[in-house]
Amino acid sequence: MQRQGEDRKLLWLAAVSVVILCLALAVLFQWQEIKSIRTEMRHLSGSNFELLSDRGTGQSRDIQFFPEQYVRPSSGLEEKSLSVCLIQGEYIFTDASGVGICWSDVKGVVAAANVTAGISSDKRRVDIQYTGSGFLVDQRGYVVTNRHIAVPWSETARDRQIIDAGFNPRVLMLRAFFPGIDRPFELELLAVAQYDDLAVLKIKNYNGSIPALDCGYDVTASVGMPVTVLGYPTGFDLITARIDSGDNALNCSSFDELGLLLAGKMLIKPMATGGICGQIVPDKIAYDAPTAIGASGSPVFNSEGKVIAVNTALLRGFTGTNFGVPVSRLKAFLSSIE
Repeated sequence: MQRQGEDRKLLWLAAVSVVILCLALAVLFQWQEIKSIRTEMRHLSGSNFELLSDRGTGQSRDIQFFPEQYVRPSSGLEEKSLSVCLIQGEYIFTDASGVGICWSDVKGVVAAANVTAGISSDKRRVDIQYTGSGFLVDQRGYVVTNRHIAVPWSETARDRQIIDAGFNPRVLMLRAFFPGIDRPFELELLAVAQYDDLAVLKIKNYNGSIPALDCGYDVTASVGMPVTVLGYPTGFDLITARIDSGDNALNCSSFDELGLLLAGKMLIKPMATGGICGQIVPDKIAYDAPTAIGASGSPVFNSEGKVIAVNTALLRGFTGTNFGVPVSRLKAFLSSIE
């Protein structure tokens, strides 16, 4: 009987020992994991950003995944966002007498060229509405954006076919909404770059109330460096998506009214997305910061808050790569129109 009691004690001690050993191994494993994460974070906070670019996931990364100094950089992106505007545009096509044409007037023109996008068979007027991004660079009211935002009819096959058929584009609306300002600023075209997707618009009767972003310095991008794009991807859609779905006060009947309503409620603010700089060539840089149509013309910042490029295009079919025109080419373009 005594022997049986001792055997039970030994079994109990053995069981307890096994449990303690398992717990110790689990703690050791967790400690190794934490150590590995800390090591990687130390690498990321230094200059070796190739760790992220070499993973080959092909997925876009949001700014929140960067180390602390890139999540809330001392560069003051909140302040710089005041210089980034949402551009709202609308244009039509007219005949030789200046009368606006209908889609049925150009259906055969574009169909003959195998261009069908945006064609309607009814008598609605050819009225094209769009949004883009831009940023103030000069206290004379100069706003930088893309050429395809400033003169969009020159960039699409459909519109070029309409122009070649003898019809003329006419701007009905071109204006900019800046954060914290409850009204739009009317814009006019100042200059278009010949080779780069760049343009400068000028605010009419500008009063100097908005801070300008400095683009007159020399700065270079490097593969692996973090970048931040500050703009308006999807235009008004993203802004309205961030609003409480129960807010019925945003119901409006027109494209024109929507911009005025959002500005009046102080809801127009750019969105910041971050990524890693990839390939760099003289006329463009590639990066994986998430973006979308509507963010064309956005400034691209480095971790010091300096503009290194103007966002220009996304690669259709592969959202992991977007492109920007380097600030060196923007600087040369601005110098040419002084």
